[in-house]
Amino acid sequence: MIVKNKLPWHSKKYLSLRFICQSSENLQLEEKFDYIVISSIEDIVDIKAVLDSVKRCSHRHTRIILIHYNYLWHPLVQFAEMLKLKIPQHSHSWLSLDDVTNLLRLSRYEHIHTKKIILFPFRIPLLSVLLNRYIARLPLFRNITMNRLTVARVKEIEKRDYSVTVVVPCKNEAVMLKMRSSVSRYGHRVRKLFLEMIDLRMATKEKVLELMKNNPEKNIRV
Repeated sequence: MIVKNKLPWHSKKYLSLRFICQSSENLQLEEKFDYIVISSIEDIVDIKAVLDSVKRCSHRHTRIILIHYNYLWHPLVQFAEMLKLKIPQHSHSWLSLDDVTNLLRLSRYEHIHTKKIILFPFRIPLLSVLLNRYIARLPLFRNITMNRLTVARVKEIEKRDYSVTVVVPCKNEAVMLKMRSSVSRYGHRVRKLFLEMIDLRMATKEKVLELMKNNPEKNIRV
């Protein structure tokens, strides 16, 4: 938590808001949020660690919104920093949309959609509205817009009761059948144990029938 007498100017201006200062890679919050905005992911050192940390503050309906640059704008952003038109950053992790999608997948998030916005990052009456609200939505210009808004949610892990089918070929193995039929538990349960009969002698067949009778829970089939 930020000490009260050291609050930044915006904290003093918006007293109704609660400002917390923590490492984004190791959040220590008990709350769950409906929306979580991760801005300027290019300035984050370990993006996957942040995504894993944010998951602790999410529930199944939480929307994670990532704001990131189009990597095609890399030279222009560096040029703007040189001209002091943008606050300079020491390093950037420029990622393509595929990179962001892969990071979400590795952290077990489901990618919902990505919106491409801002074709002209300057405020000029009428011109900015025309370019950013209308022209930027056209197919040809959409791919060269500056910013990306990627929306994701925590991926639900499907819980299934897995089972295993074991096929045991046997031929004149009456002595070994008891040993081979005692199968350890693979997955949650062994569902079926098949014994395939090839050129069976009477002793082997009788042993198999005896196993079926004595172990009905193993669902042995010939």
